[in-house]
Amino acid sequence: MLNKKTKVLSPVGTYEAFIAALKAGADEVYFGSEKFNARRFAKGITDEEIKSMIELAKLYDIKLCMTVNIILDDKEVVDALFLIEEYRNMGVDAFIITDLGLISLVKKYLPDVEVHASTQLNIANLSSLDWAIENGFQRAVIAREKDYRFLEKASEKDIELEAFVHGALCYAVSGQCLMSSLIGERSGNRGTCAQPCRKMYDVYSEGKLLREKIYAISEYDLNTLDSIDKLVGRVDSLKIEGRMKNPSYVYLITKLYKDKILGVENTHRPDEVFNRGFTKGHILKDGMNKMLVKEKKHFEGGFELEDFSFTKKDISFDLKAKIGEKIILTLNYMDEEYIKESEYIVQKAKTASIDREKIIDPIIKTGKEFFNVREVRLDVDEDAFIPVKELKSLRRELIDELLKKDFKGVNINTKKKDILAPYDNKKNNKQKIILRASSYKDLNGIDINKADTISLYLNKDNIKFLSKININKEVYTSNAASDEDLDEYYDLINEYGKNIDSIEISELGAYQKLKDFNKKIYASYMMNIFNSEAAKYMSESHFSGFTYSLEMSLAQMEKIMNYGLETRLFTYGYPVVMMSKACPLANIRTDCNQRCETCPINKVNELVYEDKERFIFTRKNNYTKIYNSQKIFMLDKMDDAKKLGSTSIIIDLDNENDKKKINEYIDRINNGDGIDAIESFTRAHYYKKVL
Repeated sequence: MLNKKTKVLSPVGTYEAFIAALKAGADEVYFGSEKFNARRFAKGITDEEIKSMIELAKLYDIKLCMTVNIILDDKEVVDALFLIEEYRNMGVDAFIITDLGLISLVKKYLPDVEVHASTQLNIANLSSLDWAIENGFQRAVIAREKDYRFLEKASEKDIELEAFVHGALCYAVSGQCLMSSLIGERSGNRGTCAQPCRKMYDVYSEGKLLREKIYAISEYDLNTLDSIDKLVGRVDSLKIEGRMKNPSYVYLITKLYKDKILGVENTHRPDEVFNRGFTKGHILKDGMNKMLVKEKKHFEGGFELEDFSFTKKDISFDLKAKIGEKIILTLNYMDEEYIKESEYIVQKAKTASIDREKIIDPIIKTGKEFFNVREVRLDVDEDAFIPVKELKSLRRELIDELLKKDFKGVNINTKKKDILAPYDNKKNNKQKIILRASSYKDLNGIDINKADTISLYLNKDNIKFLSKININKEVYTSNAASDEDLDEYYDLINEYGKNIDSIEISELGAYQKLKDFNKKIYASYMMNIFNSEAAKYMSESHFSGFTYSLEMSLAQMEKIMNYGLETRLFTYGYPVVMMSKACPLANIRTDCNQRCETCPINKVNELVYEDKERFIFTRKNNYTKIYNSQKIFMLDKMDDAKKLGSTSIIIDLDNENDKKKINEYIDRINNGDGIDAIESFTRAHYYKKVL
């Protein structure tokens, strides 16, 4: 199915950037309102400017996509629903959504609104595309780490595809980053990322300094212009990053990609506007050592857009005004006619005959800069009296009809206060203990029978180990599962499933692939269950429970209506703050062959920032897993966990060395004894709201 008409989707952070995109020939643009978008530090576009954009978009056949792509709390998710209703009725065509609660609400209350699955939803395998189709999405923004071969397979699905082709790249797997949030309190999932991936780090292996102050996790800007033929036809929309960029950037990059698709020669180059240097990225399978920034480069010179004019649309009018009849005004646009008649009956003038200029003037002054009134033809009785206000009213109604032709509004027939129906959470006085680890070997030295659940990564060795123990057994899937991973998961559950009680998932493809097995399914903290409607969606989708987001405060968690689901609280361990397909060691090894198991420096690795923050990272199965620099510790706050009423607490054993201490913690929790705080730790956002 490779005969799709591929469109160019341009970023718009200001009204001037929209004009630049229009002038360059963009087919679509995406932008955010002043609320609920993943570029909350952008200048933003006012409602008046958005109204002007909508008018221009209708005339110039540009699709308008609005971002509502952050995770939302209970009040925000309801406000976002009504924001979508408001802007859809203004004329916005589609909405890019991340939050599962908002997705659920839009399906219920605004089913006719076009929605696009944000890249933050991590649409990175064919099963996640199936989920998007089942949940009413018309388009999916594909995860940035996928390549063109995946896009070819994905194009066979009955859903539009959108892929990033140019601009800044996140180092992390799409939608799977907590690094900025946990070290700097600014959340990428909330639109306030502090970009820790752009910092310089020292890189260590087994305590030995390999390289100091390098851009270990910063990628060059994506540039697929020279190889765009591998993408055209496979995706519906080529997405250019850059809502924080200036109009010159928007114009030039849009024009280059549009001309390339049309086969038009353009002598300008992408490096004439801001860039960090270029890579062809994962999408075109560039080598990892070609993707990571070697030295800081900011090139902002060269091209400047100074002419913001654009070709105006020609219209003309015909005015008929006969004494004793209604006024009839006709607007002619291309081959279409729009006709309006007044309630007013034309009277005979009491004094002088008509002044033709006074009749024409209120008709040609449309107030719209994009119209060129070529002609006003008059069929008017010489002694007719025609009130100016009637002419203005007819002209205004005709232009409104032209700009809103074929437009259908939407309506939420429910008050805001009735959207989230009250639900009494059932609280637990005693929390069950979940021990979580990447490998069964991490359990050596721990009295696992004193825990309630053992949760291990889903692979053959781990699942065979679980078959030999007698407590509750759980497997968890990758944050970044490929289709091959999902097939392996399926085969393992199919073969060894009788030994497994539950599955924890971190992305929607695994849920879609494994949901038909008769197993309990839980959502990990990476699923960002941030509001009551998201929890309700989990319940309606037959999840058994979820882990509270690490970006929530305990006060926020307590207010979430869990709809009878089991709830889990991450209380101990180093959470994964970033997954990436790229490797920090690739900037050190010039001969990287991407065979991580045989890499001579892939040992016990660390990224160190300014001798303060130390991030352990591992490299397995062609993915980098970066752990938080500080351990989350809440075991001395078990009274607060009990007050929350969570079903279970999670003790994560990745990178844990003191097994004796873990056994002591388990005994103390089971006996109801207090636990002292450790020397260095973090509470995540449990006592402070994330930005």
